Amino acid sequence: MTILFSRVDLNKIIEHCWAEYPYEACGILAGLIRGEEKTVTRIYSTRNTLRSATRYQVDPEEQVRVFEEIEESRLDLIGFYHSHPSFTAQPSGIDEKHAYYPEQSYVIISLMGGEAEVRSYVWRDRFLEEAVQVVE
Repeated sequence: MTILFSRVDLNKIIEHCWAEYPYEACGILAGLIRGEEKTVTRIYSTRNTLRSATRYQVDPEEQVRVFEEIEESRLDLIGFYHSHPSFTAQPSGIDEKHAYYPEQSYVIISLMGGEAEVRSYVWRDRFLEEAVQVVE
């Protein structure tokens, strides 16, 4: 299992996370899925309706609009991203409780210690880590 990002797209995600700091940032990822390889080609930075440092919820209206756009664009829903402003890039108990999309990627960006750490997980009855690759 591998998720691929362009450096530009990954930097956009990290910038969004810092812009929302100290709150959790969140967004939706779309692109192409080929077997166990997912290539992110579109990032949707969304609003965290909870404005919380420890939880996030994508604005429901925004999520519907994004899902429709992904479908119209004939892209695949790859998954979601969110930040952990003061926690590691490991899924929390809250993340596990709200993992509603099996087989989708859950990218977590930790901002702890002033450095961005990016990890990704797939939900298959539990979180399994997948490789993150940056392509130029």
